[in-house]
Amino acid sequence: MNSSQCSGVDYIAIARHAPLSAVPFEAALRRELNRDETVALQVAEQLFARDPRSVDARVVLADRSLVAGDMQAFGKYYFPLFNIMRHDQRRFAEPLVTLSSSREVFSEVQERLRAAPPWGQEYLLASLGTESPAFADLAPLFEHYPHLRGHLFARMMQSNQTRNAYSFFVSSLTATEFEHLGVPFNPNFILSEAPRPFNWFLVSKNAEFVESGGLFAYFQGGKNE
Repeated sequence: MNSSQCSGVDYIAIARHAPLSAVPFEAALRRELNRDETVALQVAEQLFARDPRSVDARVVLADRSLVAGDMQAFGKYYFPLFNIMRHDQRRFAEPLVTLSSSREVFSEVQERLRAAPPWGQEYLLASLGTESPAFADLAPLFEHYPHLRGHLFARMMQSNQTRNAYSFFVSSLTATEFEHLGVPFNPNFILSEAPRPFNWFLVSKNAEFVESGGLFAYFQGGKNE
């Protein structure tokens, strides 16, 4: 039969008698998504059985699992998408941030981030990009991605949560770093070895800390200083 004349139901019936390729099921799934959700789910199952790397099938089946409250099945279908689409992980990280409003989904994400998978970076950055990030929930997750802590602290301070940002900052320090801890922002420019980001660091050779506190900067050029 011509594929344009076959419905999802036709393919499901034929599938019982022949090990068909995944190709016709891909087109059938896209058509049925706008026609019949029940048939679309059946087609997605057939497509997934033939091609476990099918993004469309995984998304449909993950959504069904989420609606049914089956978090184990949701994880089975959804999280491998990050490996399948390694070149575009943000495509699935951003929807996962939205889905994480569900405590069940967020708990699943928490567990998986313990292994610090690459997609976790995109997930955390996308979470910080939301209008009102749940900092209390997100901050512990940054322990698995220490190189991203600066983004967390900056976003918290942007949200006028400087005190909480500093609290999380202190809790993440090693014993050695804690010994050099200064006050937030080192407002008096005291020379200190306290770690970033609550300290000043000179990036120019035309400036230096004053021993008694403060900063001396100078300019050398053809114009007046």
